[in-house]
This record gives sequence, structure tokens and C-alpha cells, in this order.
Amino acid sequence: MQNLSAALKDAGFLEAEVVAYTDGACHPNPGPGGWAAILLWRDQRKAISGGEFKTTNNRMEIQAVLETLLACKRPVSIIIYSDSKYVVQSIGQWAGGSPTFIGAGWIAKWRANSWRKADNEDVINRDLWKKIWDACVRHRSVELRHVRGHSGNPLNEEADQLAVAEKLKIRERIKDGKRSGKSGNAPNERGAAQADTRSCPRL
Repeated sequence: MQNLSAALKDAGFLEAEVVAYTDGACHPNPGPGGWAAILLWRDQRKAISGGEFKTTNNRMEIQAVLETLLACKRPVSIIIYSDSKYVVQSIGQWAGGSPTFIGAGWIAKWRANSWRKADNEDVINRDLWKKIWDACVRHRSVELRHVRGHSGNPLNEEADQLAVAEKLKIRERIKDGKRSGKSGNAPNERGAAQADTRSCPRL
């Protein structure tokens, strides 16, 4: 993967304008969950997060990446770090609006097979994967990279803390008698995103 990344960068595909760290949380699984992302652009940053009443950990991991892609309002080159190997291997690498020939993730085969797996069963979370596909198509390049969870990476830890906080918000709302809906501040659903007050990426 690193050799491919170097080759694509030399070709001008992966000169990332945006770097993001994403994470999801859900407990019990399935149950209330949260997602979060930290987006970095030059010397600026943006934090977005949200949650759902009944979800799964994988859905929250996918949602975090989706919201990251949607938060970039114009086509960009972006590298997204996730501690979910499932998400990283599913999305892979994209250049010019298409999965790369060598670095394509599982999503390319799923789409070609009408969102069915090799055993002809429906792809789990296909609703989110379809949205991921549409979001990746509009960007100059997208690269997913794996980061070990809880390994001391400060941005991964921050994304984890935000996702857990959103999960806890949902649990508190359940205690108050609410049983449905979403929480958070994703710009595509709930107005302005949570941001560092000093600066905010103009994406």
C-alpha cells in the first residue's frame, strides 16, 4: 500500500489537501452509538460528530468517513485515517473519481455485483456504502489508511473521545424517554459543524 501511495503521489494524485482522523463508538453493539472526525487543512482544523439511537459499531465507523467526505464542500485530495480495517479495506484508494486499479477496495466489487457479496448475499450496510461511493466520486483523490486504535495517536484519541461523547449523549436521551432521532453537528444534516474557534477549513 505504501509503494502504491508513493507512486500515485509522484503522479500528482495524492498530494492531500485534507487529512482526517475518524472513529465510531457503539455500546452495546447494536445499541446507541456515536461517530466523529477531525479534519486538518493546512494549519486549520474542524471537528464534526454525531450519534444515533440504534446502530452498530461498523455503521458508526462508516458514518464517520461519510461525514468527512461530505464536509469537504469542494473536490479535494484527502487522506482519511481510521482504526477500522473493515472500513479501510472496503474503501481503498481513489483517484480522479474512480477506485485505483491496484488499490481498489471491496466497494468496487460490491458495486459491480449490484451491492452483493461473492456469496450473492446483500452487502451489510449497503445504504451507507452507496453514499460512500457517491461521496468518493466527487473528490480528486481519496485514500484510506489504517491507524491502530488506542495506540497513543493524539488525533485518533481525540476522534474516539468525541465519538464516545456522542454515544453518551444518546444514552442520556434514552434515559430521558427519547427513543429515536440523531444527535451531533454534521454540517450536511445539522447546520454548522463544531469547529476550532480560531480557524475553520474553507472546504
